[in-house]
Amino acid sequence: MANRFYSLVLVNSTKTRLMSTSNLKNTRTISKKEIPIVKGLPVVGTMFSILAAGGGRKLHEYIDKRHQQYGSVFREKLGSVDAIWISNPLDMKLLFAQEGKFPKHILPEAWLLYNDTYGQQRGLYFMDGKEWWKYRQIFNKIMLKDLNVNFIKSYKIVINDLLNEWELSDGQVLPNLTADLYKLSISFMVAHLIGGVYDNYKNDISNDVNCLAQCVQKVFQCTVKFTVIPAKISKLLKLKIWDDFVLAVDNSIESDYMGICM
Repeated sequence: MANRFYSLVLVNSTKTRLMSTSNLKNTRTISKKEIPIVKGLPVVGTMFSILAAGGGRKLHEYIDKRHQQYGSVFREKLGSVDAIWISNPLDMKLLFAQEGKFPKHILPEAWLLYNDTYGQQRGLYFMDGKEWWKYRQIFNKIMLKDLNVNFIKSYKIVINDLLNEWELSDGQVLPNLTADLYKLSISFMVAHLIGGVYDNYKNDISNDVNCLAQCVQKVFQCTVKFTVIPAKISKLLKLKIWDDFVLAVDNSIESDYMGICM
């Protein structure tokens, strides 16, 4: 049970060999063909099995059951994606160590399709190599400041505000837990950017924080659904899921929220 829900997917991996570190004293290289594979249908792979298990929202539980069946490493074709899943933390450590000097970002098809369709150039996560390092160094000066009393104070305010909201539920199931956690992540970022004055302005920017958190949540919700219906097909057929995704990304980019914060 130690590896429960602890998986990593490699999307459209071009690697032909995989290091297995189940026992570091006896590490060996295995070929891709040696990895156990989940049998599926042509073109769609095991997509219908995923849908029957609850779709993208239950994907982590579905993959956990597959690990119980096939072990710590297995292959499974999810529509157009030939994925390799691993659950051993040591395998993950070795995998990331092989990235080299700069991280390699594996981006969802929908995000790249949006950029190509609307000509967007977006952020560090879409950069690689020296370009990524150039702009990461700029961000480091802002985001990796030495922690001081003001930063710690602003973090505590964010946490205490959330806990106070949760206490109002009087022990009942939290109805908006996922939304609250998205909001928490955005609030932490803002608290770090503006430091000790966060408490003075948190009420003024509360609506903007909520709006941005909702947009980000919607982007990820749509992204998960694209594991069932590929983004390119959704766009071609003009499905609602593509329109919802575009609207969410548009709103997150066009928001003047960060300008208000700064």
